[in-house]
Amino acid sequence: LLEADKLVSKSNKSITKKDNKHDKMVKPESYDCTVCNKKFRLKSHLATHSRAHINIRKFKCNECGNLYKTKANLYFHMKTHEEAPFFCEKCNKTFPERKIL
Repeated sequence: LLEADKLVSKSNKSITKKDNKHDKMVKPESYDCTVCNKKFRLKSHLATHSRAHINIRKFKCNECGNLYKTKANLYFHMKTHEEAPFFCEKCNKTFPERKIL
């Protein structure tokens, strides 16, 4: 009888875990921006997004001193200081990334 109780207990825990996973898949927890109501699945993404609503620019370019709100924006900007290997035949300009052509 004790062995059967253990199996039922394990089975119930397993079902509960599966239900919890299903709930998260169906209705993931979200973090809402209080300014524009945009929703984010990760709290860190909301924090990054929040900088768009305020003028805090804490990422500084070591080359020219420009300031950026996000590390990603700084990274993209830094490419402008590199040699631009992609040449556009239409405008005769070079670009640091092919996707900008």
